[in-house]
Amino acid sequence: MSDHFHASPSSAKQWTECTASIPFIEKLRKEGMIPRHSVSSAYSLEGTEAHSWGEKVLRKQITLAQVPDAFRGPVGIYVKACEDLLRPNAYRGVELRVPLFYAPEGRGTIDWFVINTDPVEIHVRDLKYGEGVLVKSEFNKQLAIYAWSAILNVVENEGTFDMFPLDTPVTIHAIQPRHREWVDEPWVTTIGELKEFCENEIQPYYDQIVAGDVKFSPTDE
Repeated sequence: MSDHFHASPSSAKQWTECTASIPFIEKLRKEGMIPRHSVSSAYSLEGTEAHSWGEKVLRKQITLAQVPDAFRGPVGIYVKACEDLLRPNAYRGVELRVPLFYAPEGRGTIDWFVINTDPVEIHVRDLKYGEGVLVKSEFNKQLAIYAWSAILNVVENEGTFDMFPLDTPVTIHAIQPRHREWVDEPWVTTIGELKEFCENEIQPYYDQIVAGDVKFSPTDE
């Protein structure tokens, strides 16, 4: 994978606001000033474990009662938020791994992706297990990347894109049950609005990185 693919979904806010950050960080890695492989923190390992428990419950491999006490409460909130979206004959994706719309050589993982046909609607849910930083759903670039990538790679590849007009509702939601200020406020948008957001607010900045035409901020002269 080429160096410019350090433009990951999780760091989208960084590299869209400062396209120079990607080559600069890679330069520091090559000079040995930043480790090439980051060491997972206790917090990230905890989050990974929470995702694993949530996935197992959503896949019906275990019941919520089998989740360890330390994780059961938050995972239960996440699972309910996901399962409440399901309608008869819904398509669902659990830990769905898809090519990224702006860089198909890369991959992203969508925690929960649902397509309902009656009524026609699309839902994306992402589990955020951290307590420290509140993650807002609206105009969240990481979540937008996940949602649009999933729509393109699941809906379009299934040959059913015509069933979903541009005004098809899309709800995108970061589920963060351990944060004291988290409330149930998804980003409610449409396929057309999401497409426009991704094409204008994400794709051009990645293209600049690939072309080497980088800036320290989008407003730099």
